[in-house]
Amino acid sequence: MAQEQVIDTLQERGNPPFLQRFIKSTLRFIKKKPVGAFGALLMIIMIFCAGTAQWISPYDPYQVHPRDRITGTFERGEDTGNYYILGTDEIGRDLLSRTIYGARTSVTVSFLAIIIGTTTGSVIGMVSAFFGGKFDLVIQRIIDAMFAFPLLIFALAIVSVVGQSMMNVVMALAIVLIPSVARTVRGAALSVMEMPYMESCRTIGASTFRTVALHLMPNVTAVIIVLASIQLGSAIIVEASLSFLGLGTPPPTPSWGAMLSGSSRNFLEIAPHMAIIPGMAISMAVLGINLLGDAIRDLWDPRMRGSQ
Repeated sequence: MAQEQVIDTLQERGNPPFLQRFIKSTLRFIKKKPVGAFGALLMIIMIFCAGTAQWISPYDPYQVHPRDRITGTFERGEDTGNYYILGTDEIGRDLLSRTIYGARTSVTVSFLAIIIGTTTGSVIGMVSAFFGGKFDLVIQRIIDAMFAFPLLIFALAIVSVVGQSMMNVVMALAIVLIPSVARTVRGAALSVMEMPYMESCRTIGASTFRTVALHLMPNVTAVIIVLASIQLGSAIIVEASLSFLGLGTPPPTPSWGAMLSGSSRNFLEIAPHMAIIPGMAISMAVLGINLLGDAIRDLWDPRMRGSQ
């Protein structure tokens, strides 16, 4: 009833049709998947913090105030008189500002890695399924070899070889995500290849590019989107793990994983907020992504629709 009232109000005010459809779809999603909507809200907050960090951060995340070191939550610093909502770290940097800027690091690294890794893995999976034969056999053996390494160990090895920088971390994450994406997309593409319309394309002599771009790719797009949303949480965890181990984004760039490592462990007894705050940020970000990813999977995966 409330949803119908909102739509009627929008129509009375003369809002554009696309806005009405968007709000109607959003309300339907919230009603059908409230847990997924909560996950979407957490993701929106994280992306908002990442995009507006320079405006919403109360202080400079790089500014050091030695006399304000290890200030507790909701306390005022002795050196500057600043009011620190989440306290300060071991050298007097504001934890709230560093947590907000840490969201920018996690969003930038994980989203770039997902875009590169998912795109590359999807292309490999579709091409492998389309051509088949010995080409498919060779590609799958390479994928099997990449699967032999645990996700974090594989990323550690790559960063150790290429060096520590944000773009190297992005490329390392993208590479370790390729095998699972390629294997999943290949399975979906093999199912599509058995469809009658794909046989028709081969019969009429359609080109490889036309067949893949117009008939194969659109029918596996839903699988790719669902897979990317689920893999995003793994990318954030691996990025935080690399930063925790000192191989992520180089200091002093704010990173949730880096905030958990180093001196924060030494001051855990007297200043637990130094570890709790970035840990909660990582947990809430991954929770929101996983909840939204599960909701998208339930809505778009044909195998799940029968159980709704």
